[in-house]
Amino acid sequence: MKPQQHLNQGRIPKKEEILACFPKDHTDDEALEFYWRMLPPEAREFFRSTLETLSLAKLVEFWRHHIMSMDRSVLKDLYGASWYLAFIYEVGNELSMARSLTLNGCFLQECYVSQLLYFAFVLQK
Repeated sequence: MKPQQHLNQGRIPKKEEILACFPKDHTDDEALEFYWRMLPPEAREFFRSTLETLSLAKLVEFWRHHIMSMDRSVLKDLYGASWYLAFIYEVGNELSMARSLTLNGCFLQECYVSQLLYFAFVLQK
């Protein structure tokens, strides 16, 4: 059963049910590296160094140079990668990293949907 089917039934799927939907032909380490490579090279260190202090201001500062030089459609891949990484870290009980990556995914999705980052930069000038 796919995770979306559980939502149609009015319940959230269990971790095991979600994991069963992912391909079995790769290891978690390979998947982690694949999705980290989708993000900027310095992203992993940024999130590790801000586990307890991540804020909207820090996310804006980190992403503003990257996002301004990329096509807006790429943001969908970036927030999806962030959420996938967050899920893997959450399953591995690394909750601080999972939280940071979840917040990052939400921030990037909001930038995609409402162009929040653009307005943040306009207001900073």
